[in-house]
Amino acid sequence: MLTEHLRIRAGEGTLIEAHERFEEEVVFPLIRSVLPADRPRPRRAPVSRELVLAPPLSEPRRQTLRHVYAVAEPLVDVFGVTLVVISVEIWAGLVVVRLGGLPSDESDQRVVEAEAARRAWTPDSGDPPPTPWDELHGVAIGLRDDLGTRYETRGGAMGGSGTEWQMEWRFAPAPPEEAEVLLVTAGVAGEPPGYEVPIELG
Repeated sequence: MLTEHLRIRAGEGTLIEAHERFEEEVVFPLIRSVLPADRPRPRRAPVSRELVLAPPLSEPRRQTLRHVYAVAEPLVDVFGVTLVVISVEIWAGLVVVRLGGLPSDESDQRVVEAEAARRAWTPDSGDPPPTPWDELHGVAIGLRDDLGTRYETRGGAMGGSGTEWQMEWRFAPAPPEEAEVLLVTAGVAGEPPGYEVPIELG
């Protein structure tokens, strides 16, 4: 910096220029000397943004859809909604169970009461009232087979209104090739499942 100060005194630049020269000549080389060398990164061709249609599975994919079973069987009634197992998808390492809800007069009445409670609610009156879907969060959807495979939940989603109810649950692993029957189960969380729908695998 003394050298740069003398240059400034001699009229060879500004303080900013001196600081920039000091960084380029001293600071940055010092930092590069103590840091590990950057590993070369593999170069990849840029992804094309042009819309081009190609045959399906023209390249290997991480997931493979092995089978889809159209089930359409009622599983359980809860708060006036009949949960129906719509379909079961068998992926490589994953099972997706899709359910729909059939509304009734009771579920319609619950929707009306929930909407009225939310309209009457104000931030000063405490926590917001629950929605009709909040009541279904206690339903535990599970999976088992005739071999006793342990299936773990891998997430899910639910939503709907007074006339449209949808649920999706994902489980892992996929059923073993030797399994003959897959069962979608329903019960109260923390208790043994009380209802089930069997699916013949084949």
